[in-house]
Order: sequence, then structure tokens, then C-alpha cells
Amino acid sequence: MKKYCYILLILIFVFTVILVGCDKKEFSITYELDGGKLESAITKFTKEDLPITLPEPTKDGYQFLGWYLDEDFSGEQITQVTEAKNIKVYAKWEEIIDYSVVDEIANYILDNTPNLITKDFELITSHSKYQFDIVYSSQNSLITNDGITFSTNEQETTLEFVITHNGISKRYSKNVTIAALSEQEIFDLIAKHIIDNIPAKTDKNVEFVKSYLGYNFEVEIISSNVNAINSEGVIKQRGVSQSVALYINITMNGRTEGYDTSITILPVNTPNMLADLEKWINENVEEIIAKEEGILPKEDGIFGIELRWYANQPGVIGGMNNLNVAVVPGEVTLTCEYKIGVTTYTQEFKYQSRGLRIEDKSQYIDNFFKNLIPETLDFRTNIIYDQELEIIQSIVPANSPNQIRPKDDKGNGVSMPGGPMWVVIHDTGNPTPGADAAMHNRYIHNQANSPDGRVASWHYTVDDKEIYQHVPDTEQAWHAGDNDLGVLKYGNRNGIGIETCINPENDYELTLRRTAKLTAQLLYKYNLGLDSVVQHWHFSQKNCPAVIRANGWWQDFKDMVARELFLIIINDNKNNSHVLEWTIDKPEILGYNGKKLSTPLEDEIVTITLKVQLEGFTNTYTYQVFVPGMSEEYRFDTIHRELYALTSKTVTGDISLPIEYQEYNATILWISSNPEILDEKGKYTKPEKLTIIKLTAVITINNKTIRREYSVAVK
Repeated sequence: MKKYCYILLILIFVFTVILVGCDKKEFSITYELDGGKLESAITKFTKEDLPITLPEPTKDGYQFLGWYLDEDFSGEQITQVTEAKNIKVYAKWEEIIDYSVVDEIANYILDNTPNLITKDFELITSHSKYQFDIVYSSQNSLITNDGITFSTNEQETTLEFVITHNGISKRYSKNVTIAALSEQEIFDLIAKHIIDNIPAKTDKNVEFVKSYLGYNFEVEIISSNVNAINSEGVIKQRGVSQSVALYINITMNGRTEGYDTSITILPVNTPNMLADLEKWINENVEEIIAKEEGILPKEDGIFGIELRWYANQPGVIGGMNNLNVAVVPGEVTLTCEYKIGVTTYTQEFKYQSRGLRIEDKSQYIDNFFKNLIPETLDFRTNIIYDQELEIIQSIVPANSPNQIRPKDDKGNGVSMPGGPMWVVIHDTGNPTPGADAAMHNRYIHNQANSPDGRVASWHYTVDDKEIYQHVPDTEQAWHAGDNDLGVLKYGNRNGIGIETCINPENDYELTLRRTAKLTAQLLYKYNLGLDSVVQHWHFSQKNCPAVIRANGWWQDFKDMVARELFLIIINDNKNNSHVLEWTIDKPEILGYNGKKLSTPLEDEIVTITLKVQLEGFTNTYTYQVFVPGMSEEYRFDTIHRELYALTSKTVTGDISLPIEYQEYNATILWISSNPEILDEKGKYTKPEKLTIIKLTAVITINNKTIRREYSVAVK
């Protein structure tokens, strides 16, 4: 029995030793400090040491947020170790941000932002000591970084702004009241914003501002020189410096106010432009020419420069700038013309046209007439001359005393070597009443019969009623020059000279149409292209034909010739076998000479009817032509110019201030800045000293109103 008791005591002792040994087992704590440090910390512990409070580490510039068991801090924060096991804890930190500088900037802004914000206040965006970024906002977006939206009523709002300095950002706010402005002050604010965004000088297209903050308005910008920069801000002429006035009309709440500014278009490097233009044009017409089908570009895609296209054969370029096959097979010269600054450049393309197929002829003619009359009337339209030409033969003798008609050793006229190469257009330079074709016929014969007569001769003289021929087509005459001063040579030796009469009673528009028909007949007769029609100027640099050149009508005239030549070619050289009959329903607006006779006050539609009879082809065409009336902008601008001229710059008595322009359907209300001295009716009261007064004209047309100011000095 004692034996068993001893054994039991031994077992109890052994188990006690084992249990005591287990209680003294060590565990570890690992601290992940992420750059922080601990002054002292428990890293080993036994169960008897539990619970253990975790120490608080430190890290320069950071605040300790607590210990976590997960590296991503996704679990709960712990402050004690309560279990006997190995453990790893992670320190979480937050950077200690010094807002003192940001607060200093904010206090400066808050102190300098008034409680009542007026139009003169500008949002603060800078500080004398610090660089910073700021973003403004408010309720209803009344305040943004772009500015403050005012209205005609006071508005209360909370101004908010976020300041960022050296990567530190903080939001602040302040309750403010936005002052009420008059409608005129709001117009002026919008205008200032638009004008401030127009550069004073540029060589690049301008994107005009058409919106601002929360204001609901429309803006129209009118260029005083659309050939330099148009109303969309596209620069058209880049080769020379040009100053252009821009007129700005702002419409809001049914009211329009006018403002103006100016912009200088700077020249660019012309050689570089030319190279880029030529490359662009080549790339964009190559396929069109190869197919003889497509629309030729009206402006380039780089600079927006207008491109004009011409062909030496009629019908090749259609009314919509479409390229067609030539009527007959053969070489075609296609010319692209454009301007850089004041200099005109050309680019030529020569190719062989396959010519018109017989089965396509009727459709070709139909397309020609369908596209004959443009949809909008500008200065003139394409009324083809519908009468036969009667040419009065009055040939100057070759044996005249002064050789006004050159003669050979046999007493005959001197033939052109190789035949006619040019048709040379002149005008008589004689605006004397009665200086018509008959008078010039008498003149050339009188000079020919006088030994001292002027040695000048030409082939034809044309007016609105008669045509005289003085020299045979294939003989030389003294009218253009043969030297090398101009672009071309042999104006006398190979040029048929046509003089157009410019006497005041002569209808020059009709004269040009008759001359175009004569020119086309000569081109066909001598197998010449449209590029053979030239001005006197080309041979001798003389400003002739002066009237055509002064008015910019040369290409219009060549277009007339092209249409006449087309009819001759398409009609198989039956010059006068076609019949054209025109009817115009408003001849007071559009004359039968094709010229616009008047501009209507409002837009009009003119109906033109054309009956065509060609051999094997008969049809009637009706054209509805839009004739723009006097635009409101034109009327406003015209009235403004007239008022500027009428408004005396120095006033010493009563002045007359017009209150309406019936011809423009306009009324005018005047406002004086000092009615005690000069009132809105122009009544004058002598001031004590010279006083500058602003007279404001409120001009109204069709419920649209603009204001224009005129400064006058009142003595």
C-alpha cells in the first residue's frame, strides 16, 4: 500500500513540474514601425505577463493613430496583447499637416473679400508672400474661377474656395451678397470679357468667345474686312499686316448693344505658306482631275484661304465648283488662283480630257442651264445675251497716209504670223458724252486719213447698240504692244483688239455682254481657249481696260465669255441658231442686262424664267433667286456712319439730331450726358467752359436696338 502511495506522490510531483514549466514559456511581439521608433518596448513575454499594454511610438512629422494586426489596417485597432502567442503589430501614421501658411492665405482672402461684392471686385488669386492655387465656387455657380455672375437683383450666396500650397489643401467659406447691376452694366461686363479674349495682334485664326459665366445672351461679330479676317475668326489674307475693326453686337433679353474693337493680322512666312498650299492643293485635286469628276475645293484646309478655279475650256467647271469633262476631247488647263496678302498666286494643272459622249449631251446641257443662275443675287447674275450680233464692216484702208493699218510692200494689210493668238480687251478711256462706237469709227477713219493722225488702231469697237470692225481679224493693228514689258508678247502682231465704249449714256453692262459674245465667236473661229482672252495691261502694263480693272469685273467678264463659248461649242458652231428668251418678274431689282438695279429693304425672291431652244434641245427653266435685303447690320452700320459724319465735333449752337431714317425703317432716341448744356433734342445752352459731352444714339430697327456714342466739344 505504501508502495502505491509513493508512486502517486511521484506522479503528482512530475505533473506539477510540467505545468509550472509550461506557464513560463516565452512569446514574442514584433513591431512594424514604418519609419517610426520606440524608446522602450516589450518584445518577449510569458503568459504571466499578460495583459501587456502596447507602447506608443514616435515619428517625426507624423501622428501615431494606433496598432493594427493587419498590414492594410483593415481590422480593429488594438492597445493590448491579451493572448499568449507570437504577435506582429503594425503602426498606423497620419502626417501632421501645418496649415499655418494656408490659413494665413485664407485669412488674407477672407479679410479682403467684402460682404457685398460689386462689379469692381476681382476674385483674389495671388498673395505677396506665397504662391498658391485656388478654386472658387458657390451656390448656383454664381461664383467660379472665371468670375462672378451678376443680375439686376441682389443675390445671397456662400462663397467657397479651396487653397492649395505646397501640396496642402484646405477648404474655406464665407457668406456674401452679390450686388445688383443695371442691365447696361451687365452688357458692359460681357463685352469686356469678349474683347479681352480677342488678341490685339495675331497670325492665327481666332476663336471668338460666344458665352460667359451664367449669362444667357447671343453675340454677333462683324468684321470690317472679311477678306482679311471673317466673322468666324478665320484669317483670309496672311501676307501683309492689316488692322481690322470688329463690331460686336450682344443680344440679351430682347435688347442689343453694340461694341467695337480692333485686331491686327500679322503676316506669315510666304514661302512656307506657298509650299504648304501647293502640296495641299495637289493632294486634294489629283483624284478629281484623274476622274474628271468631283467638287473642287473652295478654300484650303490649312489656312482657310479662298481658292478660285478657272479652265481654258467652257463647261469644265460647273456652277457648284464641280469638275466636268470638256465638251470636246483635248488638253485642258485648270488654274487655281489664290491670294496671300495683296499678292495673287496661281497653280496650273494640265491634263487630257476624254470629252463628252454623244449620249450624255442632253444631260450635260440640262445641267449647264440648271446651274446657270446662282441661288443668291450679288452684284450681277448670269443673264446670257439673247440677241444676234450685227457687225458693221468699216475697214480702214491699208494705204492710209499714216499707216494706221499696217501694210506690206504690196499695199495689203500685214497678216498676223501664225494667225490670231489673243483677244485683247480694252476700253476707250473716253467718258465724253456721245463717245459711242459710231463716233470712234469716225475717229479712227479721220486719224487714218490725216498724215499727222494718231497711229493707233484696233479691230472692233463695241457699245450697247452697235459693233464696228475697223481691221480684218487676221491682220496686225497698233493697240497693245509687242515688247517684253508685260507678261505676254506680241499683242499687236497676234492680238485681236476690242475697244469697249464707256460714254455715260452707254449701258456698260450690256456692252460687256455683247463683247463677251463677240469674244466667244472669235475664240471658236480661231480655235483659241479662254486663256487667250487677256487685258491690254498684260502686254504693256497700261491700266486698261480701266473700268473693268477698277471694278474687279475681269473674271465676271471671262465667265460671260465662257458661257457664250459653251453654247457655240455645244451647238456645233451654229453661232446664232440657239434661241434664249428671258423673263424677270421684278425688273426694278434685276435688269435684263443681268445687273442688280436696287437693294430691297427686306429680302426678296426674284423669279427668272428662261426658254431655251438649241438644235435638238428645247426646255424651260425657272430660277428662284434670293435677293438679300438691307441687313440690319448694314442698316445699323450705315446709320452709324451717317450719324458720325452729321454729329458736329465742336458745338456752339443748336444742332439737328435725326430721330428716324425712313429708308431704313429705323428710329433713333438720343441721350445726353449733360442735358443742361446740350439736350437730347440738340438744344444748346452756353457752358461756362469747354465741355465734352457724350451723345448716345439708341438706334432701333425691327425691335432690335444698338447704342452708339458720339463725343462733341461744346463751347
